[in-house]
Amino acid sequence: MSYKNFFTDINLKKKDIPYLSLLFIATLILVILASFNPNKVPQGYDLSIYLFNSIKLAHANVNFSISSYSLFLSPTLCFLASLFIRLGFDYFHSWILVIGIFEIIAAFSFYIFLKNRFNCLLSLTGAILLITTTYTLKILMLSLTDMASIALSTLAFVFFIAAVNKNPKYYILSSIIFILALFTRYTSGLVLPLMIFYYFSKHDLFVNLDNLISDRQKFTSDLKNYLKSPEFKYIIISIVLALVSFYLIYKTLANIDAHLGLISQVTNSVSGFQSSTHDSYYSENSLFYILRYPNGIFNKNSSLFGIRFIYVIFSLIFIGFLLKIYNLFKNREFVKEVYCNRYRFKTKFFDGFLLVFLFLLIGLIFLVKKDNVIFTMTFFLVASVICVSFLNRLNINDDNYSLTCLAICSFCIYFLFFSLINIKLHRYIITTYPAFIYLFILALEEIFSVINYNFIPIKDKYLTNDGFKFEFDKNTKSKIESIILILFFLILVLNSVNAINSYEYSQEYCEIVDMSNYLIKYDSDYISKDITSSIKYYKYFELNLDKEINFVKEKEIGNTTKFNSTYIILKKNINIPDYYIVHQEGDFNLYRHY
Repeated sequence: MSYKNFFTDINLKKKDIPYLSLLFIATLILVILASFNPNKVPQGYDLSIYLFNSIKLAHANVNFSISSYSLFLSPTLCFLASLFIRLGFDYFHSWILVIGIFEIIAAFSFYIFLKNRFNCLLSLTGAILLITTTYTLKILMLSLTDMASIALSTLAFVFFIAAVNKNPKYYILSSIIFILALFTRYTSGLVLPLMIFYYFSKHDLFVNLDNLISDRQKFTSDLKNYLKSPEFKYIIISIVLALVSFYLIYKTLANIDAHLGLISQVTNSVSGFQSSTHDSYYSENSLFYILRYPNGIFNKNSSLFGIRFIYVIFSLIFIGFLLKIYNLFKNREFVKEVYCNRYRFKTKFFDGFLLVFLFLLIGLIFLVKKDNVIFTMTFFLVASVICVSFLNRLNINDDNYSLTCLAICSFCIYFLFFSLINIKLHRYIITTYPAFIYLFILALEEIFSVINYNFIPIKDKYLTNDGFKFEFDKNTKSKIESIILILFFLILVLNSVNAINSYEYSQEYCEIVDMSNYLIKYDSDYISKDITSSIKYYKYFELNLDKEINFVKEKEIGNTTKFNSTYIILKKNINIPDYYIVHQEGDFNLYRHY
């Protein structure tokens, strides 16, 4: 497999270089602005866990014990950050460097994914849209792992599509990247059923089942040929390599006493996290993401001349799909002909059986819902495979329609999963953004396709017997499309730059640093004293004090018999028996034992 064939297989050519260069420059600008913002400070509980894990994996010398319990959270990125720590970078800049690299990978991998269906300019538009939505920018500024997960998941899919359509050797790359994505965020596991869906959109399961029932000889012949094919060989190799990679990562983390939470995470997912009522993000509102979806893509601050970007996005999608439906009705004779020439099952009433089974699955989806999220997703996946099987039988002359089916299925699976589980965070739903953007670009392509080539008025032909007449040439139309999309590109980038520069970071970390510095000056022997805190972000105190902090729940603070600490750090002012306040820093209070 030469490098030239490699780029051809993933739909990259020389003409992509200017577009990729432009995408790289735009993404790099956003990453630099977000990463090296002078006001940027660590914040949020998740980030404190990632920083601790990176330090643990770097075997850094610190004066506090780092719990291995949380190492199951994003070991892929934490390991990469630990390499930079070993090279001499501080833990925070090591982390944001890794996040920045994966932001660029996310943009590139999504561009390549879109190239399977769209031209360079539309693919560039989709890629830049992915990294400039409100939530993706916020995740970049907070240095969280969501975009890294999307980067690896999309890249795994890029090679999976190349394996199915071009060269089965890419199954190996796809499987290994999938495991890395899984250990970046466990929700990347939802990529696996989507891969299965795409595979069966290209290899019709029910046609083979039909042959098994009514034409055993053909089924046996097809099965023997498949088992001898290079595709089957590389699928087996990729599965084995994926399992070995999973085991090695799992075993490596277990050897450093990491209590992996994968099994408990899966168990909780099956039940929809119904037992997690104590979690501050617990919500049974199934409309949580529907109500917040528009603002997640572009909030009210993202507008031009008073028109919000999100209204433009939804309007274009609506117009594009209306045009698609109109074209289907306009060409109804062709549609009728395609339907009449469809592939017919050999087994009598097989169509009817599949339809009954499809409606049964839809009924089970509504019946099970939150009771078992994994089963609900399985029912939905099988129903989707049946639907795409019906489409396959129409012999549609379009190799890319399965990608559109994949985008719709991907959007639904991620949206259903996160809507049905009872732990809900705004940023979780960005996993639907690649599919949503694909559908937006599809609508945009449909709008451009109906623009008549007779657009530019030609001299001496202004007036005819029929009135005004316009003629078009293809190059002019292409230039107009390019100008529109480049303007859209620039508006998105400029809006993102403004959003990054105007983002207000929480001052909590600065207050933590100031409180830590005060304690270091106040008590030169603080390192030998016990310190307790009920603050959720107490780990930032450990990082700044280079000392272990005892964490207790807030309701236990009043019971001083449970701990014997010299100092207590709280985020609110309360009376604690035998303690008095020695310093206040913002919302934080430092108590000392009498």
